[in-house]
Amino acid sequence: MNLTDLREELHTRATSTEERPIDLLPAVRRKIRRTKQRRVAALAAGTVAAVALALSLIPGLTTTTEPAPAETPPADLTKDGITLRRTESSDRLEKGWIGDLGQNQLDVAWTPTQPKAAFYVICRSAASSPRSYWVRVNAHKVAEGTCQGAGDWIRTGSYAMADDPLWLDTPVGEQAQVTAQLVDGAGQPLRDATAQLALGIYQVDGRDPAPLPTGPADHIRDGFRFRDRIAGDRLATAVIGDRGQSQVTTSFTATGKPISLRGFCTGNDFGFDPRYDLRISVDGVERISGCSATTTDAGGSGGATLPDVATAGRVVEVTAKLTDRTGRDISVPQARIGVGVYEKGAQRTVDEAAVDEVVEYEGRTYRLQQLRTAPAATARKVTIETPADTEYLLLSGSSALGTDKTVSANVVSEDVETTHTTQGGPDSFGLTNDKRPAAPESTTVRLELVLGKPTRGHLVLAVYLPE
Repeated sequence: MNLTDLREELHTRATSTEERPIDLLPAVRRKIRRTKQRRVAALAAGTVAAVALALSLIPGLTTTTEPAPAETPPADLTKDGITLRRTESSDRLEKGWIGDLGQNQLDVAWTPTQPKAAFYVICRSAASSPRSYWVRVNAHKVAEGTCQGAGDWIRTGSYAMADDPLWLDTPVGEQAQVTAQLVDGAGQPLRDATAQLALGIYQVDGRDPAPLPTGPADHIRDGFRFRDRIAGDRLATAVIGDRGQSQVTTSFTATGKPISLRGFCTGNDFGFDPRYDLRISVDGVERISGCSATTTDAGGSGGATLPDVATAGRVVEVTAKLTDRTGRDISVPQARIGVGVYEKGAQRTVDEAAVDEVVEYEGRTYRLQQLRTAPAATARKVTIETPADTEYLLLSGSSALGTDKTVSANVVSEDVETTHTTQGGPDSFGLTNDKRPAAPESTTVRLELVLGKPTRGHLVLAVYLPE
């Protein structure tokens, strides 16, 4: 599971209408999306490998001597056949460390000069069992990955950008403690005489997220924000707890419109992932669970949509509670939690699924231009024409397909092929947005079933244009 999958699943679940609680992490594992397009790359002895940022961490349980740092190195940093390059794409090496063979933990100091950084790690081990690593900055996990065989190495890069919760506890200009640590499959520190770690912290130029629209009615506390308006959705209520607070409660007056629950939780930043859950209940009924905080823009991280939570005029109580994975109440002293309730804007319905008329993607607002559907059981594919000379969002997915068997479908265009897979059900592919660049000519995109026999539901494609 990676962060991209989690974010996509959060947005996907924003169209869910199920009455049972939604556990976001298993949903990520159930849905597989493979995009044949190079986006963020990692170099593995000349081979390109996709990587993603993870944000959960464990406390350091061992100590080692600090390897000699390279302060603004004039060239590549090399040791024992391992090289930290001075530049990775446009990223410039700020500090680098290469540990000794058998040194399973690097404990180093770093003073950030800006609220964005890239963490590149090299890890190799000759052990027969799997080896992994975690990188933490002031106890926040900022990177994780797997070690290669002793004769190979892989350089993987993870980013912490300006909206990352890391920077709430890691002020620019103040020294931070950085730990790169070898761990086993359960996240426990281990010793391996054949392992070797290297860590490079790189300065990142550009790549700043688009400024988010803000308003006087935004709910803000200690750096976290629930915006009053997100695309067509309006904030009905929100609450952000104190550090270490394990339960928060708020209420709102229903209007009869669908609502979207959006929570954030940093509990897994300070424990073994996925050790904790944030369970959100509406009038005592659990509706959503999961624990992550990928951005301080708490309301923009997606959630779960409830179509008929209450009749107009009724006061509804919403509670968010931090628990372990068994549901037992717990307290994590450093953790922050919060929940926001948004009243949904205009939507079009496809069976029980809902397609928003206006959406936000990477800080920009897009409006629905065209929507195409086709019966999944009979037509088995749907097509749509893309616009020319402008970027756009392509929404793809389905309503519930009415089968407990595996179903797969491909989204195919000239430059990208994406696979949706679902199993267990009746279930759906959900609805997922992908940003597509401007092209000089219009093309045809198709969503086509390649495996399985749905008994009902519709395949869905839609195009959104920027406002």
